[in-house]
Amino acid sequence: MSRLTRVLQAATAALLLIPAAGCSALINEQATTNEYAGGDGISLDVGELELRNIMLVGKEVGSPANLLLVAVNDSSIEQSLSIEISGQDLSFDVPAESQLEVNPDADEEAQVDQLEAGPGALQDASFTSGSDTKDERIPVFNGALSQYAPYLPTASPTPTEEPTTEASDEPTSASTDEPTSGASDEPTDESSAEATSGSH
Repeated sequence: MSRLTRVLQAATAALLLIPAAGCSALINEQATTNEYAGGDGISLDVGELELRNIMLVGKEVGSPANLLLVAVNDSSIEQSLSIEISGQDLSFDVPAESQLEVNPDADEEAQVDQLEAGPGALQDASFTSGSDTKDERIPVFNGALSQYAPYLPTASPTPTEEPTTEASDEPTSASTDEPTSGASDEPTDESSAEATSGSH
């Protein structure tokens, strides 16, 4: 094979690769225009259910997290779904020939009390529907990605200071001041006066 032939073959191969690379670039660019990245979560089938885009959104290890997923039921009867995460059981009923969205803004909300894995890591979970059980690892996200920031759990108010202040101030002053002044001053003066007059 001559050198010219080899050069021509190499050039032809390079030209064939250009359209494929162009298509790939177009596909990737289109994917980045989606506001909601559907590929960030995991997907699995358990029993009659198809679970899509499963993820957890929380701040850090030990903090609460919201569960996000879509459960699709193409069967003609309602299907139950149980998910065990961090020792906590979450249960759902998915209507027949329908789907159930789980997130704070959708059909149903589910929150895990404490994360065992932080953002960027994977949280162990177990999925059960009917007689089928599958163990999987769910990705954990936080508010670093703007599309997930609204799904971060909000802190519950804990009004503990005011009742504690009222209970500690008023009863303490009433019980320590008034009885003490009455018991220490008046009887002491009378007894000392009587003792003085008796001595004369």
